[in-house]
Amino acid sequence: MPWLVYAQGLGASQLVLLSTAGGETILHSAPKLPSSITYTLPASLTTTNTVQIGILQTDASGNLSWLNPSSLGGAAGWALTGNSGTNSTTNFLGTTDAQPLVIRTNNTERMRVTATGNVGIGTTSPTARLEVVGSLRVAGNLDVTGTKNFCIPHPLDPERKVLRHAAIESNEVLNQYSGNVILDDAGQAWVELPTWFEAINCDYRYQLTCIGTFAPVYIAEECRGNKFKIAGGKPGMKVSWQLTAVRNDAYIRSNPFRAEEDTPFGSAIGGNDVR
Repeated sequence: MPWLVYAQGLGASQLVLLSTAGGETILHSAPKLPSSITYTLPASLTTTNTVQIGILQTDASGNLSWLNPSSLGGAAGWALTGNSGTNSTTNFLGTTDAQPLVIRTNNTERMRVTATGNVGIGTTSPTARLEVVGSLRVAGNLDVTGTKNFCIPHPLDPERKVLRHAAIESNEVLNQYSGNVILDDAGQAWVELPTWFEAINCDYRYQLTCIGTFAPVYIAEECRGNKFKIAGGKPGMKVSWQLTAVRNDAYIRSNPFRAEEDTPFGSAIGGNDVR
């Protein structure tokens, strides 16, 4: 398809037809157009000597003038360098015909907003308001009004069911550790914790359970140097232990958890009355 364009920098203002044939671009200048067609070109688009492309337009009286294509950015499309003077009521990115909005990079789909408003990242058929297939990192807090679950195919009926487990919740930010230990000949044992344990935790709480028989086991030495000592048991006894600690790393100290505060959502959390 030929294009009727304005070219500046070819020696004079000219009206030219651009077409492609045989792999070469052929320029037909105004003098080669049929003699029965006469064009009176308006003044140059700019005063520079660089070649520029303009759009030839007419007003209601048929007067010709040049329109710089860049001026269409805010009126008929979104400019790559940003837009100003927009109105969110009439200017938007999206569709008006019940079709999804697709975002690509490197010609590969990365995100999709379906016609019903579901957003999918890593999936072309999201079934939730936001569905992410892949890892998700949240650099901050995550507030939910529902439960926080893991969901997997049901191990006994994976074709027809799913299995959910809800997260344990608390009015404190807690880390929990557990394990089993065998007591030595003195009925004692040291429990070794990770080398970073004390760097991120404080305010330790202990639980001990004897396995197979009873003994008055207790915490002989609290956690120090990333280990604690159990005593009071019988030689060879198995003891199950659980240690709960308050999170105390640099981030949580700078951003302390508040169990109660004024709602940021107004009178109803998340837009739903939960009373």
